[in-house]
Formats: sequence, structure tokens, C-alpha cells
Amino acid sequence: MEAAKRYAVPVKGLKNGRYEFTFKVGSELFAAEECSEIKEGECDVRVEMERVSSAANLTVHIEGYVLVPCDRCLEEYRQEVEYDGELSIVIRDGETDYDGETLWLSPADEEADLGHYIYESIVLALPLSRVHPEGGCDPEMIAHIGFE
Repeated sequence: MEAAKRYAVPVKGLKNGRYEFTFKVGSELFAAEECSEIKEGECDVRVEMERVSSAANLTVHIEGYVLVPCDRCLEEYRQEVEYDGELSIVIRDGETDYDGETLWLSPADEEADLGHYIYESIVLALPLSRVHPEGGCDPEMIAHIGFE
């Protein structure tokens, strides 16, 4: 199954109301993104959708961890991530691009692919400075670069 399709929610045929979807995110999502510095991780994603007329409002919660390179020693380490965000889905003819806040869908689309939104949200949840907890860096690399 294509990685992106694993993170799709149905929109066509849903009646107005509340829906909840859950996803397990793993390495296949990060591998599907070009130039991703994240190669591995495990996150739980919960999507609450309020479907109204030709639109839907999503509240997204992501929690888990990813493996990222340490900015000091370049060794991978486990970084916990947590993200809460909102996304609007608008269904209409015309513009069909994603702008980070609104996902535009055609009336012919049966589902909304959230894969890229989930990936971007995980990246946004990462701290600016990504370093091992104190004492976790590779001592040989730290000595080599003179960071002691």
C-alpha cells in the first residue's frame, strides 16, 4: 500500500457530524518524504473531524518519537514529539492545493490524504536545537570537535 494512502480519511459520503480516526505512523511515512532527516520513528495520530456541508474541520493530535541526528555529535537519538493542530478541508471545484491550513478537495475526491500534513506537523514539533540529553553524545566525537 502506498504510504500516503495509509493516512487518508474519507470525505465523500460522510454525513454531517463528528468522526474520529487513528493512525500509527512509522518509518514508511518518513521514507516517502524526499530529503527527510527523519528516517525512523513511531507516532500515534488521532484525528477528530467535524463534517459540515462541503467542508470539514479537523483537530489533530500527534504523540510519539522520532530518531534524528544530534546537532553536536551527529549520532541519532530518540526525540519525543507532541503536536496539536487544526486543518480545514474545503470541498469545491477550483483550487485544489494544500496551503498548510486548508486542504482543498474536488467534489470527485473520495478521501483526504493527510500524510504530508502529518509529516510536516511532526517536523514542526521538533525542537530547534536537537541534541542528546546531557552526557548522551558520543564522547569520541565531542573530543574530536573540541566541544568539551
